[in-house]
Parts: sequence; C-alpha cells; structure tokens
Amino acid sequence: MASSRGKSFTPEQDEAICRAYLCITEDPIIGNSQPRSQFWQRVLQQYQEKTNDVQRTEASIKARWQNIQKCCNKFRGCLRSIEALNQSGMTHQNEYDMAKQTYYEDTGKYFSGMDGCWAILEHAIKWQDITPSGRKVKTPEPPQIPEGMSFPFSPEASQIPSTYYESLDAETTPSSGGTGSVSSPRKRPGGKKLAKEKKAKSKVQEVENARHINLLETLNKTVSDNQSRRIQLEERRVASLERQTICEERETARKEKETERKDREMEERIMQMDLSVIQDPQMKAYYEHRKAAILAKWANSTSTTYYTDLPDY
Repeated sequence: MASSRGKSFTPEQDEAICRAYLCITEDPIIGNSQPRSQFWQRVLQQYQEKTNDVQRTEASIKARWQNIQKCCNKFRGCLRSIEALNQSGMTHQNEYDMAKQTYYEDTGKYFSGMDGCWAILEHAIKWQDITPSGRKVKTPEPPQIPEGMSFPFSPEASQIPSTYYESLDAETTPSSGGTGSVSSPRKRPGGKKLAKEKKAKSKVQEVENARHINLLETLNKTVSDNQSRRIQLEERRVASLERQTICEERETARKEKETERKDREMEERIMQMDLSVIQDPQMKAYYEHRKAAILAKWANSTSTTYYTDLPDY
C-alpha cells in the first residue's frame, strides 16, 4: 500500500521551521552539545509553539528543512555568481531578480515561495559558514609558483562557472547547523563558556541592581514617612488651634449671654419699681430717667421678644 503524503507546508510554516531551527542551533548554552534525536525534538517543539501545528512529526520537519536548505543553498549560489560579475549600475534588487531568473533556468522551478525563508536565513551565521560536509571551510592557500615562472593569465570572475558557487545537497547533523556554501566571514556568537560567564555576570548585576533599588526604596519610604509625620503634626496643631478658638468663641458668647441676662433682669426690676413710694426726689428722678432709657432701648430693638415679655403697667 502506498503511503499517503501529508499536507503541503505553507510559506508561513516554512518560515516557522527556519526560525525554530535557528533558535535551537544558536542557543549558546546548549550549542552543539545535543544529540540528533533531542535536537530535532526541540526543533519540532519550537515549530509547534510558533504555529500550533501539531500534525507534523520530527521526520516531516527534518525533511522539509532539508528541502528548504537545498533551495536556499542553490539560490545563494546563483546570487553569489551574479554578485561576482560586479556589473556597473546593478542594484541589490537587480541582482536578486537576476538570481531568481538563474535559479528558474537551472531548476525549472520558481524561487518565489522561498523568499520568506531566504530573508530569515540570509544573515544567519549558524547557517552561512557551514560546508555541505558539516565542517567549516578553510580558505584555500594560493598555489606556490616556482621562482621565475608565472601564469599567462588570471581568470576573471565571469570565467568561473556558476557551479563553483553552488552547494551540494547533503544531509547534515544537528551539530553542523545544516548544509550550505561558504559566505563572507562574520563574527560568530560566543560559545557556551562565554555565555555562562555573561549569564553569571548578569545575575550579579541583577543582585546589585536589586540591592540598590531596595536601598532607594527604603530611603524614599523613610523620607515619605517623615513627611507624613510632619503633615500629621501640623494637622493636629491646626486642629488644636481651631478647637481652642471655638472654645474661646463659645466662652465669649456664653459670657455675653450671661451679661445680657443680668442686664435684662435688672432692667425688668427697674421697670417694676413703684416710684410713688420713693421720697427722695433725686432718687425718684434717677429711676424715672432709667425707665425712660429702658423704654427707648426696647423700642429701638430689632427683636420683638422684648415686647412680648413686657409687663403690664
């Protein structure tokens, strides 16, 4: 029975495979110290986290990655051959379009479906500086020319066959990082030891930062508490002054009412006096004058209470 072929990968899924592969291979802590089975298992896990596609297996992801590498390696060879011509007036986009045309002429397939993957892998160090055999390529030394001899000519870039730039399609191990031709030398990421040292220094720095932050927070809290206490004391002082003022005002009002009450009682006693029994003319004149003043006062008062309390004469 023929095995059924799975659903084709979409361009977005191809790009997710590239990102997952680079994420695992460029891990500076684990790096190359991982077996093949564990490597592809981690790649599959990364792919599933990025796409939520749980239908794929490790074998399908690995096979698809090898196909992506084959296409991108072929395209890179085409692009390098175009760039080697160094034609005047050519832009990078012109070279890119010409490389895609060369790719189609060589393979009979369009490279358009791999544009996203190429954009991801183009500058990936782990993918660029690996040979098809999984070993880094050493720059070949120039041939030793015997003294007194010279070559009749030097080959131009246009005379170099394009197959010189193409990569071979060979399966690689996870430690090699994939297949591919050699690109210009780039600065590689630090190794495991350097990554661990950076991680340790980062933790020490985090502890120092946390300690400084705690000290700053403690200082800010102390300043804030002192300011709060000063505000509370000031509020209490103001409240005490307000209470004292209220008490003084109440005491003043009470004394005024007491004085008014006493004056009222005295005025009422004077108004109730029988002046006919007073024999002393001066004393009689005094109380007559007082009664007249009291009557005038009551008459000019704005309160009607006095009138209601007047005795009958």
